[in-house]
Amino acid sequence: LFSAFKGKLDKDQVWNCSIYDASNVNMARMEVIWEEELKRNPRSPSLFRALFRFIRTRLYTACAVFLFCLVFGFIGPTCLIRGLVQFAERPPAEGDSINYRYGFFLVFSICLVEVARVLSYGATWAVSYRTGIRVRGALLGLLFKRLLSIRSLGKKTSAEVINMFANDGQRLFDAVTFAPLVIIGPLVLVGGVAYLLTVVGRWSLLGITVFFIFDVIQYGLGKTMVRYRNNAIEKTEKRISLMGEIIRCIRIIKINCLEESFSKKIEQMRHAEKLDIRTAGYAQSLAIACGPVVPVVAAILTFLGVVLSGNDLLASDAFSAITVFFVMLFGIRMIPYGSRYLAEAIVAVRRIQEILLVSESSTPPTEATPVNTDQNGAFCLDNITLNIRKKELTGICGAVGSGKSALLNSVIGHMFPVSGEVEVGGTFAYVPQTPWIQSATVQENILFGSSMNSQRYYKAVSSCQLTKDLETLAAGDQTEIGERGATLSGGQKARVSLARAIFAHKDIYLLDDVLASLDKKVRGLECSSTQSSNALFICLIRDDLRLETRSLKKLFVTFCRVRLC
Repeated sequence: LFSAFKGKLDKDQVWNCSIYDASNVNMARMEVIWEEELKRNPRSPSLFRALFRFIRTRLYTACAVFLFCLVFGFIGPTCLIRGLVQFAERPPAEGDSINYRYGFFLVFSICLVEVARVLSYGATWAVSYRTGIRVRGALLGLLFKRLLSIRSLGKKTSAEVINMFANDGQRLFDAVTFAPLVIIGPLVLVGGVAYLLTVVGRWSLLGITVFFIFDVIQYGLGKTMVRYRNNAIEKTEKRISLMGEIIRCIRIIKINCLEESFSKKIEQMRHAEKLDIRTAGYAQSLAIACGPVVPVVAAILTFLGVVLSGNDLLASDAFSAITVFFVMLFGIRMIPYGSRYLAEAIVAVRRIQEILLVSESSTPPTEATPVNTDQNGAFCLDNITLNIRKKELTGICGAVGSGKSALLNSVIGHMFPVSGEVEVGGTFAYVPQTPWIQSATVQENILFGSSMNSQRYYKAVSSCQLTKDLETLAAGDQTEIGERGATLSGGQKARVSLARAIFAHKDIYLLDDVLASLDKKVRGLECSSTQSSNALFICLIRDDLRLETRSLKKLFVTFCRVRLC
C-alpha cells in the first residue's frame, strides 16, 4: 500500500490472480455449459440459462450471506435498541439496586450484532465481486474464442464487437455484483411492515403508504432510466462505428479537406448520445435523492397519526420505528441501481448470444445481384482433387491471381466451395503473407495468449532467425512493438509471425509466401532450421520467388517426402 501511495507500484508487487478466477479456467467451464445448453435446447438456446447455471451456487451463497446481514441489521433496532431504550426509561431492579448487568448485556449484544452485520455485508461483496470477475472473464473469453472460428460477423460490425469487449463486460460485472442486493433487499420491506404493524399499530400504514408511493415513483424512474440507457447504447455503437470508418479513411478525409463536416457529424451524434445519458442520469439522481427523505416523511406521518389519535407514543417504540424505516430504505435504494444494471446486462447478454449462435459454416446469400457481370468468366480453382498426408511438405507455385491464397482460405474455412467438400484432420496454424502484429511485446506476439514453454519458445526464436534481432532491440523480447508492428522491419514482422506459428505446435501449417520479405541468406537459414517431424506443411510460393529445392530437401529429406504442386 505504501508503494502504491508513492506511485511506484508495478505488476511484480501485486498478487497473482487466483486460479479459480482465471479467465481460461472459467471460459472452459462456461464453454461446457453452453454446449450442454445447445444440445438440450437446439432450437431456442438461452445464454441466460447457461449463465445462471454458471453462477447459481455462488449466487445462492451470496444471497444467503446477505440474508444473514439483513437479519442482523433487523435484530439490532427491533429488539436490542428498543430494549436498551426501555432499560433507560425504566431500569429493572434487583432488590434495592439497578440491574446494570442487563444493560451491559444489551450494549454488548448491539456491538456483537453490528460486527456480525458488517462482516456478513463485506462477505456478500467479496463473493459477488469474485463472481462478477468470473462471469466477465468467462463470457468475454468465450466470445473471443468464437470470433476466431466464425467466418463472418453477419450483421454485426467491428465497432459493435469492440463495444462488447470494452463495455459489456463491465455491465455484466455490475449486474452480477448487485444481484444479491436486488434479490434479497426487498425482503426488508416485508419484515419492516410486519414489525411496524405489531409495535406501532394501524397508524404505521401511513408510513408504509409513503414507502409504496415511493416504490411506484422508483418503478417509473427505473423504466425511464432503462429506456434512455438503451437508446444511449445504440447511439454509442453508431458513433464508434463511424469513428472507426473515419480512422480507416483518414487519409482520404485529409486530402479532400472533409475534417469539419465529419467533425460536425460526430458532434451531432455525441450531442444526441449525451442527451440520453443525461436524462438517464437525472432519473437515477432523482431516485437516489428521494431516498433519504422517505423514512423521515414516513416517520413524521406515522407519529402524527398516533399522537392525534390520543394514543401514547413511547420513546422505545419511536426510536425503533425510525430505525426500521431507515433499514427499509436500504431495500428500496437498490431498485434504481438494480434496474439500470439489469437492463444493461440483458442487452449485453443478448448481443453476446447473437455472436455465439453465428454458424461456423454460414452459407452465402441465395440471391445476389452484382453490379458488373462477366458472362465468359471462369473460376481460378475448378475440378481440384488434393490429398495431402502427414509428414509431407507441399509447395504450391503459381503466378499472381492464380488462386494460391484462395486454396488456403478454403482449407481454413474463410472460403467455401461451390461444390465438393473440404476435410481437414487436426489443428492448423495459418501464417498470412502480410504479418498480423499486435501492439504488445515481441514475446507476447509469439506466445499469442498461450502459456510460456521455454524450450519450445527459444527453439521457435532460433529457428526463425530472431536471435540477432532480439539482441539489437533495447529490451530484447520484452520490447514493445508499435501498432501493426511499426517499430519492426518487414522481415522482422515476417519472422515474428512465423515464430508464432511454430510455437503454437499445431498439426498443419499453412504458409502464404512467408519468406517473401526475407533475403536469400536468411531464407536459406530459416528453411534449414525450421523442422517438425510430425507436422504437415503447405507452403505457397510465387513463381518469381521459389524456394530452392536443395533447401527443401535439406529441411525434410530425413523424415518426409517433398512434393511441389
